[in-house]
Amino acid sequence: TTGAYYPNLIIENSFGGNWLTGIGSAFTGVGIAAAIKGSFDVGGQGVNTVTFLNENTNALTTLVQGSLIIRSGSTLQNFGTGFEIQGDSLSVEGTLSYDAADGRRIVFSGGVKTQNISGAGTIGLFDLIVNKSSDTLKLQRAITIDNTLTLTNGPLILNQKKLALVVAS
Repeated sequence: TTGAYYPNLIIENSFGGNWLTGIGSAFTGVGIAAAIKGSFDVGGQGVNTVTFLNENTNALTTLVQGSLIIRSGSTLQNFGTGFEIQGDSLSVEGTLSYDAADGRRIVFSGGVKTQNISGAGTIGLFDLIVNKSSDTLKLQRAITIDNTLTLTNGPLILNQKKLALVVAS
């Protein structure tokens, strides 16, 4: 009846090779979604990479009240319902990917602060939702949204960056 809560959550690997999370080491399930009360950092300061799986299929997205950070060489697999980011940014130096099913949403809902999408890594976005009670979401890099951009509330500032929408045939 209650979901898992984490403070700042850092997933890092200091031992040989890439660490690929599986059942028991991933966000899974159809019950209450996980909530991270601070930032979620995939890769951290580890000397090796991490591939973390979000396979939560609850109607609610996994909540990140801080920033969502994906470090160089590491991957966040957004195979479930998705993430709601309330903190400052989505920063991708590694890879954000999604699968062929599920919600795969990224929702920006941070209230009285500017939020940013930044980093030089690979960003796979299926659905992007901007639902901010105030302030803006700024692009600090070019992005492509492969399915739907939903502007529920709050402006999206392109900041002289490119936004590509893929039109389904």
